[in-house]
Amino acid sequence: KIVKQAMIFVHARNDTLRTARALRDIARNRAESSVLAPPEDHPRLAQAQRDVGKSRSADLRELFGAGLGVHHAGMLRAERGLSERLFAEGLVRVLVCTATLAWGVNLPAHTVVIKGTQIYDPSKGKHVELSPLDVMQIFGRAGRPQFDDSGEGVILTTHDKLAHYLKMLTSQLPVESALSGHLPDHLNAEVCLGTVSSLAEGAIWLSYSYLYIRAMRNPMAYGIDPSFKERDPDLFSWRLTLLRQCARKLDECKMVRFNPATGALDATELGRIASHFYLRLGTVQLFNESDDKSERKLTPLATDAELLAALARSSEFENIKSRDEEQEELGELLQACPLKVSGGLDGAGGKVNVLLQTYISGLQLKASSLVSDGNFISQSAGRIARGFFEIALSKGWIGLALKALTLAKMLEWRLWATDSPLRQVGGLPEEALARLKARKATRESLLDMSDNEAGSLVSHLRLGTSVRQAARRLPAMLVELDAKPITRTVLKVTLTLTADFEWFEKAHGAVQPWYVWVEDFDDEHVYHKERIILHKSKAYEPMELSFT
Repeated sequence: KIVKQAMIFVHARNDTLRTARALRDIARNRAESSVLAPPEDHPRLAQAQRDVGKSRSADLRELFGAGLGVHHAGMLRAERGLSERLFAEGLVRVLVCTATLAWGVNLPAHTVVIKGTQIYDPSKGKHVELSPLDVMQIFGRAGRPQFDDSGEGVILTTHDKLAHYLKMLTSQLPVESALSGHLPDHLNAEVCLGTVSSLAEGAIWLSYSYLYIRAMRNPMAYGIDPSFKERDPDLFSWRLTLLRQCARKLDECKMVRFNPATGALDATELGRIASHFYLRLGTVQLFNESDDKSERKLTPLATDAELLAALARSSEFENIKSRDEEQEELGELLQACPLKVSGGLDGAGGKVNVLLQTYISGLQLKASSLVSDGNFISQSAGRIARGFFEIALSKGWIGLALKALTLAKMLEWRLWATDSPLRQVGGLPEEALARLKARKATRESLLDMSDNEAGSLVSHLRLGTSVRQAARRLPAMLVELDAKPITRTVLKVTLTLTADFEWFEKAHGAVQPWYVWVEDFDDEHVYHKERIILHKSKAYEPMELSFT
């Protein structure tokens, strides 16, 4: 009897292991374990057993003997590769995986099972139905012509959703466009690129979109009266109206300059920053002033806690909602937050704020929904914080810019500014880093010590050399300034920058970015700002910057 392979798609990482173990137990209870077990006459069986035995994953070692495997994005790359190889070679009969396998890896099977169609969408903050694209992509794994002459697709769903998926699979359910909800952000990007400089050009650009195609075929779905389409067959007026509304919103937010009389659209620095960092309109509005000063979201004097709270209220996270089953764990995490969460968990962005601080602290999350939300937040938080830095710098808010840059680095390195900076370099034990933090040791103080003194500081004499080496590897720059007056009001400034650290490619990579700006500290006026790139090959060559 030929045993065909099967793939079971689940929607949570921890469900892969539960499902695989349940299948193993069912096979044992029915005395059919041999049906799923790896074929004993397989030429690669002995080598596969050695590879699995060397694997660091206890789950792979546990399930391989039963002919089962798991695959999800939380596994190490080597373990995922081993699972894929074992299934491709026919040594694993059933692979339980998440949808990431359907999109990223070309593994065919005879039978494909979708276990449940309700998935949690962090961007919407709720459970939603599996999308048509995901269903078709997953079912596309079954019965590939070059591997099999037939295939089976099984979808497990509730009875009320059965007709929905039948229509989907028979191509009777159209897919509508969601562009209109994000049109201001896309219009801003096109204006910054220079492809759209007026409403008329924007209407032409919009005619190439899927939104326009669906509006022509199904106008009622987009609020267009059929009689209006008769008067305007190409929907040109509708497109202009839609774009004019978006242009006014962008103009109010100072992301573009819009001339209502001529329809001209011009990019601004704020719009370019939003486009570069993919910031939404609502996020940029956090920096805009209102007539009521109490309603201004961010000020130049905002504290670290206020800045983090503003980041948590970004439009990118507006759909992250608290659920009753998460309250106990979130309450425990709130107690461990170093920065105050204004309004607690009930305040705007409270849950996001707690998860951001949990991410920086490196704490583990238990609830699967919190893990999913935490992953979604951490993927965007660093980018948004960098956008905050650029916006604050463009406004001349130097104090806030420094705080935003520090926040961005904390999110990227997952450490607090109060932690020892040597943690970024790596190579030191946790106990030594904790003592360096407690003694508030700086790079300069460590370099002034001898190896024995540094070793005494961390209560481990043998670590003295390693501590001072890590301090030398911490990026620093020597700055020399030469100012010459040209006229009474014009000054020429020349900065000479020289790297003052030991380049360690494992920590520093091939390049290191730096920000240079000259400011008047009293009134926070920025005279010059520039971003430079330090290359490893020219790290110790003096770099000159001149400006007036």
